[in-house]
Amino acid sequence: MRSFFVATVLLLAWCASTSVLAQERQSVWPKWGDRGVLEYSGSATLYYASSTGKDAKFEVDLYPNIGWFVADGFQLGFGPIIGYSKQGDVDSTSLGVDVTPRYVFMRQSSIRPSVMLNAGFIHVSASQAGGSSVSETGILFGAGPAIAIPFGDRDGHGHLNLGLAYRMTRLTDSKTTTHRIGLEIGVSFWE
Repeated sequence: MRSFFVATVLLLAWCASTSVLAQERQSVWPKWGDRGVLEYSGSATLYYASSTGKDAKFEVDLYPNIGWFVADGFQLGFGPIIGYSKQGDVDSTSLGVDVTPRYVFMRQSSIRPSVMLNAGFIHVSASQAGGSSVSETGILFGAGPAIAIPFGDRDGHGHLNLGLAYRMTRLTDSKTTTHRIGLEIGVSFWE
């Protein structure tokens, strides 16, 4: 009976110590989506755009981004926007900056869905083949669902990101409003 009691006490002590070690390890190595995790990402989006008074066009945008999880599952991101489009004989480039809050559902599953918003400022330069050019600034708003598929070990060291994107741009001088629907693909890594 005495050896059973000693074995039970030793087993309980071992369980308690491994639980404490596991909690310490978890605080040392946070998982993606945990508060305090910094994520570096980059994506490309192919948009179909429709502008007021103009024909539809296709546009490609690049989005490098840095996001910080301010709470478990809630991230605030910041980054530049670099875009290019061609509509007939008009080439347009756009440069901007936006803020992207994002909420992630099921942070530890094998497919991690999220919803993202974005708001920012943009500068568009357009030039025609004949040599005339126009530059304007404006604001942008957007939203979209996405999924992140981890690669690496079970907790993942990175993600393949796939999503749908909507973006509305309103240029201030010409009062041109452009609505874009797009497909986004990218990768991200975190520390």
